[in-house]
Amino acid sequence: MLNIKALDPNNQLTQTQKHHLALSADRLTTYFRFTGTLARCKPNPGGGGFLYPKDSLLVDMSFLWTCLCELHAVFKNEDKLDLLVDAVKADPYSNSQLQRIVEGDPQQRGYYWTATPSSGPPARSLPFASFQNSDYKGLLQLLRNGYSHFRWQFTDRTASDYFQEMKWTGGQAPSDFPQQNAYNHTLYIADADSGEWKLLRNKGKGFWLMSGLRVLATPAHLLRYHLHALLNFLLVSQKVDVFGNTL
Repeated sequence: MLNIKALDPNNQLTQTQKHHLALSADRLTTYFRFTGTLARCKPNPGGGGFLYPKDSLLVDMSFLWTCLCELHAVFKNEDKLDLLVDAVKADPYSNSQLQRIVEGDPQQRGYYWTATPSSGPPARSLPFASFQNSDYKGLLQLLRNGYSHFRWQFTDRTASDYFQEMKWTGGQAPSDFPQQNAYNHTLYIADADSGEWKLLRNKGKGFWLMSGLRVLATPAHLLRYHLHALLNFLLVSQKVDVFGNTL
């Protein structure tokens, strides 16, 4: 069932919006009940802990990312993204899930760089603790556009090789641009204002010089896990864990 109390505590959404959210909630619950018996990890042959196979990560992550895009579309269609931001910020658990996507952990940390029109280039690292409402909306827009417009890729390359392959080059990269090895399972997701992205594509403008630039680097398994946790709280009132078990 749709967790409408979390998404719309003050009853500001239209009936059409609530209907679309209920459909997303049903799909999310059904998906994890269906896949709950499938193995998602395997023992680490190097010893200690577990590994998540690429096929498991990619399938789950793609479905969850689609659900997030649907959630974003429902609120954006009625110009109510502020309500979605408020819903995330109001719940400490949901806020923490978004933070983990952005910042990762000490062993496999994430990065979020932004060069908003107000700050201008070059892009700078923005810690989650400094997020304002506009930054929350920018991050949600980045996740939506990154998935919908193919501004991401699931591959194991060094950060520099990845950006070369995606043709995200030009301009001074941030000083904290990572130098991970080729097997880091990190996703790099990019977005910018539509006009800026068109200039990059058509006229070769420097990637890091775009004034509306937003870039997220996050480990794939963290995006998968914390997207699940975030969506599960926001969308469904009957919780199921990442293995499909009812909580």
